[in-house]
Amino acid sequence: MPKKLSVWVGLSAGLLYTLCLFITWKVGIESMAAFLTWYAYLPVIFVLVLGVAWWYRYSSGAFLELKTVIQYALLAYFIYEMVYAVSNYVLYGLLDKDLNANLVETLFRQSETEMRAKGGENIEARIEEARKLAESAKKPLTLVQVLIGSGQNLILHFIKSVIIATIIKQTNPAAPQKAD
Repeated sequence: MPKKLSVWVGLSAGLLYTLCLFITWKVGIESMAAFLTWYAYLPVIFVLVLGVAWWYRYSSGAFLELKTVIQYALLAYFIYEMVYAVSNYVLYGLLDKDLNANLVETLFRQSETEMRAKGGENIEARIEEARKLAESAKKPLTLVQVLIGSGQNLILHFIKSVIIATIIKQTNPAAPQKAD
């Protein structure tokens, strides 16, 4: 698979994330919290990387080695992760240093409302535990945190790249198939 394709996919995914991040930030903290919540649950980037690999496989008709698809996906994820890290650091670390604390508070309030609505045993104790966790996460974002987070994400991206390669892997079309 061409490296240009990996670069295009990685930049597109990173710019899509950055655009959504900054637009929701400008709209307001509630909107940003909703975007980040949905972003955490929906595998948009995974589907994009997988979809482009699937498209390339079928449009080119080429036999793709597992290694080739892993390299494509990992490079796309690496470029995406660099754009992701830079955009997060610019927003949280440079433009709005109070954003992390405000976002954590907003997400905690939403969680508290959900917890109270669901009820259950020891609700006050669970809310207090969540409050303590939220308080510990209100610190401003640092460059070291961004680098550590990027490293951790790249490990997960490698695993996702292997999954994508396994899905895309096909047998050599020139090889004879056994009849059943």
